[in-house]
Amino acid sequence: EWLRLGGLKMAIDGGTSSHTAFMYEPFAGEATVGDFNRLDPATLRRHFRTAQELGWDVGIHTCGDRAMDMVVDAFADVARAMPRPDARHNVIHAYFPSDRALAQMAEHRIAAVIQPTFLYWEGDMIFRDVGERRAANYKPARKYLDAGVVLCANSDIPSTVSPNPWVGLYALVTRKNNLGHFVAADQA
Repeated sequence: EWLRLGGLKMAIDGGTSSHTAFMYEPFAGEATVGDFNRLDPATLRRHFRTAQELGWDVGIHTCGDRAMDMVVDAFADVARAMPRPDARHNVIHAYFPSDRALAQMAEHRIAAVIQPTFLYWEGDMIFRDVGERRAANYKPARKYLDAGVVLCANSDIPSTVSPNPWVGLYALVTRKNNLGHFVAADQA
């Protein structure tokens, strides 16, 4: 076997610093919610079904809370209709999970792949972008673990400042950013 395709990378929204994450509520200082959703629910489910049929795992860039619910609902629907015990689907970034998303992720073994280096280098920006209330649920590692969700961490190079894995590990266990401020400290 010379070549085997085993995964599919997708994206459903943008990011918080660019205000292109698909959110339920407006970004801080904005009056309306932007529609930055790249895939409608039916198309998302169709792509996930195809991947499930082919035995492919899907990793999907998902930053906004609304995008995350949409993605996890689609993964869960497909997993119920077409169970595949060896599936290793994952939500990349996974910034703001709802309780419903956490429960479905745990039930269907959908991993959360977070990049703790963002906590370190961009931690203060999340307060500016979404406000303190929502920032308290930013990349909530402890919440994922307590819910029984498979948690992975990576650097997201080249999208972050440093490839040094120790920066990410430091941020993951301390929740402290490069300015010495804590970001959702209870999530360490």
